[in-house]
Amino acid sequence: MLRDLRLALALLTVLPLAPKGVGEEDFKRSVAFFPLAGYLLGLPLALLALLPLPPGLSAALGVALLLGLTGFLHLDGLLDLADALLGARPREERLRILKDPHLGAFAFGVGGVYLLLLFQALALVQDPLFLLLFPGWARFAFLPFLLRYPLLGPGMAALVQQEPQD
Repeated sequence: MLRDLRLALALLTVLPLAPKGVGEEDFKRSVAFFPLAGYLLGLPLALLALLPLPPGLSAALGVALLLGLTGFLHLDGLLDLADALLGARPREERLRILKDPHLGAFAFGVGGVYLLLLFQALALVQDPLFLLLFPGWARFAFLPFLLRYPLLGPGMAALVQQEPQD
């Protein structure tokens, strides 16, 4: 169980906690611990909210913590998705754009709006309990997508995707 949590944290954060000798079944079992990994990501946010800081500074530090602890993984995925989906292009071109490391105009715009919204949300919500819980809720909300939708190709999601349940 602790091994699965360590693997979940290694997959979703920059923390070097991956156990040795990890196999395909280990990746699949770690998915159950994604919400707990999210709650652990929320812990520094909750502690930050307890400090006597102005809301703007607290929010800026919270954004930096979330992005830093996740290695910008989720932001990178959002930016790739924005470039691929918001342009009027054929399917093959969109799939190529998803793999392209360059930042396009759509990614720049969506990323800016996302960061502004995240900053504002963290500035408005100073409740330590909410800040502790929301990253876990976000990782829990992701789980049904692993069962429901097919993958576009190999990648990190392919490591953890469960077989669809009929």
